[in-house]
Amino acid sequence: MACDSLGLAEAMMETTVAYAQVRKQFERPIGSFQAVKHACADMLVQVQVSRQLLSSAVNAVADQNGDVEARVSMAKSYVCEAAVKVVGKAIQLHGGIAYTWDSGLHVYLKRAVLNRSLFGSPAAHRRRLARRYS
Repeated sequence: MACDSLGLAEAMMETTVAYAQVRKQFERPIGSFQAVKHACADMLVQVQVSRQLLSSAVNAVADQNGDVEARVSMAKSYVCEAAVKVVGKAIQLHGGIAYTWDSGLHVYLKRAVLNRSLFGSPAAHRRRLARRYS
């Protein structure tokens, strides 16, 4: 689920950045506005952190490291939650077109929310981690 969620987040980030370069408002691309730049930068940070956590979890599973459960819980918790946030921000930055059937962005939001809930919510994984380290 975390791998799928990372893919969703990356796809939505790339789609949104491309859209921000072509969509114009006040005769300027919306990507030139500071608020849009900051939102896209936040999306990039969430994707990069997700990629690192997921890489750590995959390596732990492959090597059968003793810390597999913790790394997988960290990845599932963060990546799936980040994907919902990134897709939500993508919908916001696309504006009204994002709410139409033509854009298809709503499908990605539904998938990200489903991934977040399957195999334990982020809160459940964080509780498991908290018990381990308390």
